[in-house]
Amino acid sequence: MECPPATDRPAAAEQLVRLRAVGARKDVAEGVPSSSDPRPANAMPTAHSWCSCGRDLKAFGHHQVARLTDDHTRHRSLCPLLAQGKEAA
Repeated sequence: MECPPATDRPAAAEQLVRLRAVGARKDVAEGVPSSSDPRPANAMPTAHSWCSCGRDLKAFGHHQVARLTDDHTRHRSLCPLLAQGKEAA
């Protein structure tokens, strides 16, 4: 029994490379998100509260943002700098 010469068929490594090249199809260019929704799936809410009196606070997460929102509203009614502006108006 004789084997055919090696030049008749591509080497196994070349066949493997060809199979990988033909494999899975790419739907989009590399680096481009495939999702149609540009927002992240698990976005974390953030809030920033600042005042001309120098107050500058940030909050991250649902509970902290809710607390900062309440605190910001309370600060607006108590801030002496804002109270002076209301009296002048």
